[in-house]
Amino acid sequence: MCKTIVRYLRRKSIEKNAAKRRHHAIPDLSQPLTVGVLIEDGAPHIDGIRKEICRLFNTTRCLFFIFDAKSDKTGGMDKVGCFVGRHDLNIFGLLNEAGRKNVGSVPVDMLIDVAKEQPDGLLLKDYLVSQIKSAWKVSFASKYNDLYDIVIAPREKSDIVEKIGDLHRYLSMLYGNK
Repeated sequence: MCKTIVRYLRRKSIEKNAAKRRHHAIPDLSQPLTVGVLIEDGAPHIDGIRKEICRLFNTTRCLFFIFDAKSDKTGGMDKVGCFVGRHDLNIFGLLNEAGRKNVGSVPVDMLIDVAKEQPDGLLLKDYLVSQIKSAWKVSFASKYNDLYDIVIAPREKSDIVEKIGDLHRYLSMLYGNK
């Protein structure tokens, strides 16, 4: 029953935030961007992902929003970004005051969601996307496509760096950059 309540409350929050979300123009890739990446804890090659984003998107500011609802790590901001653990969630599975402050404290120009869907079906990934302040949101798969400005179907067996390269290529074509 508790999981049903958590799923219901997160779904309502996602739907509310998706309904009031305004879609923005495609980001100008010739301008420096602040790029955020939503990723699950334990994902490989964070340094490689950061280097590729900095190279492709003309930025030195790449922040990671790392989550693991089962982790005992405490949340907070550091030079890598923001970690969201179980101590950042209240009894209803929503972000508590400290978690909202950490996740919402750093707005980004573009959020790239490369996190895997969570097997428990509790919608934590989509809930976090709805809470992160971002002018533009990109996903490679989601149950709630209304949260994103663009959703890209990834190639079979592509890794995160390849997905980010595909995203850059698509945005360059849409914006008119070569």
